Parts: sequence; C-alpha cells; structure tokens
Amino acid sequence: MLTPVPGGPQVITFPFRGAAQAIANADLGAVQSGLAAYVGVPRAMAQLAAIPAYSLRPDARLLQRVADLMEQFNMTTEVFNVSSIIRG
Repeated sequence: MLTPVPGGPQVITFPFRGAAQAIANADLGAVQSGLAAYVGVPRAMAQLAAIPAYSLRPDARLLQRVADLMEQFNMTTEVFNVSSIIRG
C-alpha cells in the first residue's frame, strides 16, 4: 500500500518509474490509494478512475507529432526534430 511521506516529493523520479509502473500494473488498489493519499482525490472517486498505461520508452513518432502540431498552431517558431533528443 502506498502511504504519503510528510514533506516528500509529489513526483516519482526517473529511476523509480519502472518500479512504479510495475506496481500500477499489478495492483490497482495501490494506485487508488496513491491517488487518495497524494492527489487528495476522495477514495470513492479514486476507485472509479480509469488508470491509463504509459510506455516506459519514448515513441519518437508520437512526440514528433506533438512538436509538429505545436509548430502548426504557432506555439513555437522553431522546427524541432524530436529524434535528436531520444536515445535508442
């Protein structure tokens, strides 16, 4: 079960993402407890939340789409090549 740490970080840092994802995949109750404890969502509402799955590896194609849309809608003035920042 997830329990809040007083004064602890509210974001899971990179080294722990894999472990957090494994817990989330195996134990929905742990995710719901975390939502209630860290986000302040009432327990009854947390139990109704749909929990998305996120890839632990970046998808250059999807990220490039976001960068292209940002350029298209004038959110940035630069053309950005996402593959230049993704290792793999």
